[in-house]
Amino acid sequence: MRKAAVLLVVTLVAAGCGAGGLSAGATELYLKSAGGFAEAHCLPGTDGWKYLCTVRRARRVYEVGVKVHGKRVQETTGLLPVGSALPGSARAVAETFLARASALCSRRMTIVAGIPHPRNVYAAYRLMGAYVQAEREEAESLRRLDPPSDRAEGVRHLISASDRAVAAAEGYRAALLRRDRRGVARALAARAAAAADEAQVARELGLRCVAVSP
Repeated sequence: MRKAAVLLVVTLVAAGCGAGGLSAGATELYLKSAGGFAEAHCLPGTDGWKYLCTVRRARRVYEVGVKVHGKRVQETTGLLPVGSALPGSARAVAETFLARASALCSRRMTIVAGIPHPRNVYAAYRLMGAYVQAEREEAESLRRLDPPSDRAEGVRHLISASDRAVAAAEGYRAALLRRDRRGVARALAARAAAAADEAQVARELGLRCVAVSP
């Protein structure tokens, strides 16, 4: 019986089960045979994927995107959680950007959270240097990202806020060397304002910025 079922699948795939390329029914049979799924149900896909198929293996349900070429299956996605974005879709691009930008933001926050409170002027100068390095690394990494068009302006604002935080921190270090108390106070206020802007823009972008405890 199984040989007959496989032969039926091969016949349907080869024939396309209708004009206009591989049909949804033939695709379902292909997935059940090739993937060992108990059930498969295919509907028209989007973003270059001919079909979006719901499949079941044991008690778990997944989705699979399918691309076809003529009467053959050309490509399938891996097993996706139900409701996931299809690879290459605008939603997938946005989710990838958010994940990468969130990781950069979280790394910077983790480094900054780990900077101890300075006990003297020399420690303050050195530790503010670590803050500057963390901010610069994040800004440089953000510049290498390719954000979706609707988030590009927000990323520019985030980089600008980071650059202002760096400038304020450098101003703080310079004021320390001059023993300029007013300059130190102004620089700290400017850095706090830039950091607040960073946090606000990150929220507006939908980033998940979390400082990770060691």
